[in-house]
Amino acid sequence: IRKIINKILPDIIISFLPNVNIAAILAIPFINVKLIISERSDPRVQDISLFWKISRKILYRFSDCLVVQNQSNLAISRMLFPGLKNISVIPNPISFNRQNLSHSSNKGSRKNLLSIGRLASEKQVDHIINAFFLLSTEFSSWDLVVYGSGPQEATLKKMVNELGLSTRVKFMGATSHPYIAYAQSDIFVMTSSGEGFPNTLLEAMAVGLPSVVYDCISGPREISENGKFAILVPLNDQLRLYKELRNLMLNPLLRMSLGSQAAESVYKRYELKLILKKWYSLINQVILSK
Repeated sequence: IRKIINKILPDIIISFLPNVNIAAILAIPFINVKLIISERSDPRVQDISLFWKISRKILYRFSDCLVVQNQSNLAISRMLFPGLKNISVIPNPISFNRQNLSHSSNKGSRKNLLSIGRLASEKQVDHIINAFFLLSTEFSSWDLVVYGSGPQEATLKKMVNELGLSTRVKFMGATSHPYIAYAQSDIFVMTSSGEGFPNTLLEAMAVGLPSVVYDCISGPREISENGKFAILVPLNDQLRLYKELRNLMLNPLLRMSLGSQAAESVYKRYELKLILKKWYSLINQVILSK
């Protein structure tokens, strides 16, 4: 990395993720170059080794700025990484044109409850399956559609079979076109035990999909503006999850209203041009700093 930096002599380096941040910091001593590092998830829930945790605590102070994705991560980063020169909050953007894709709802006779994300233990998709099991008899025209892959896939499929839901729960695998899944669904649900900045929630809301999410650490509360534009369920409260989903499934007008307001809310805050403006401003600020 140091050889490349010396060869191209950039004005600024921007790095993402803990190990890359540390490598960049170690590569630039005595080179006249500015460095912005970035954390893409909440440091409290990251699955990284003790080595990287200690390295961050010692070395992050030698960067010119740390970028985090929400206010919660800003507060915790000040505690975890002492001596930082500057911290800036720049969230992920909505990166598609809203004129080309919006929520159209499922026009067929069946409706879809959507889960999208990695099938890993921290996503707690089993909570969604349990809730859907309780709802499945009353709402016989609804299906649960699960996008994603991961280490919990076989366990979750076995759970579905044991609950007798194999015809009602559809495992679609990973997708490179998630917005199509959002647009063809009726409710989005997310039950993570922890997040950094949940892009799936942001995307679902942008498409106009009414959303029910656990109030986990961190991201959902900020993206939903304290539950105003998505339904926040206390973390791991499966009974409340069932009740909130049932209420939405019973009320098409509520689904339409919540989805429409959600889209307007996130576009005002996370549209691509707005986020790029924040990045350009920060880059110029760092380059010009002494």
